[in-house]
Amino acid sequence: MPLAFIAALVVLFGLEYKTAFLETYLKGEWRVTEGKVALTFDDCPLEPYTSQILDTLAKHNLIATFFVIGERAQKHPDVVKRIMDEGHSIGNHGYTDKRPSLLSEDATADGIIQTQDILENITSVRPTLFRLPSGIPRRDIKNVVDKENLRVIFAEVIILNERQKTVDEIVSYIIKNTKSGSIILLHGDHSEVVKALPGILLELKKYDLEFLTLERQ
Repeated sequence: MPLAFIAALVVLFGLEYKTAFLETYLKGEWRVTEGKVALTFDDCPLEPYTSQILDTLAKHNLIATFFVIGERAQKHPDVVKRIMDEGHSIGNHGYTDKRPSLLSEDATADGIIQTQDILENITSVRPTLFRLPSGIPRRDIKNVVDKENLRVIFAEVIILNERQKTVDEIVSYIIKNTKSGSIILLHGDHSEVVKALPGILLELKKYDLEFLTLERQ
């Protein structure tokens, strides 16, 4: 990850978060092994979109990693179980889709632990992967990540304002920016990604890259 980008984000988040920011971001994983690519979906599950994504992945015989919100997992435990049963990986994405800045430090930290428990109860496996809610580092999050020994996963290929993009724009951006070793971040809770996914997969298959989950790299 470019050091200039890290420095800019440190300034953005202010002095009190510098230590937590640097420790969390510098230890995080941004890429996978050369010759491979990791497709990830945030903010899951939300129906019918997550099931449609799973249907498309199954059709192409490909695997991905789903970062799950605890509150949504409680509403759709069958979908979470399906994710696991079909060979995908599951990561913790916090308990709520509210921005961490709107929550107290205790609420954010407790939510991560709560989501760990929820996902373990549904799948019988305690997650080892974590993606920061909204990508925002905080001291409370770092402490829980350390306690749970979670691998912090970022992404090299991200579309900003995804919901405002057309299907063609989403496909074009992903294909243009993906290369060997990329981790791709898509949001699995809206229709445009569902519509774009078949085109993304068809184009990425031409790259002769191996798709993997982040637990299997």
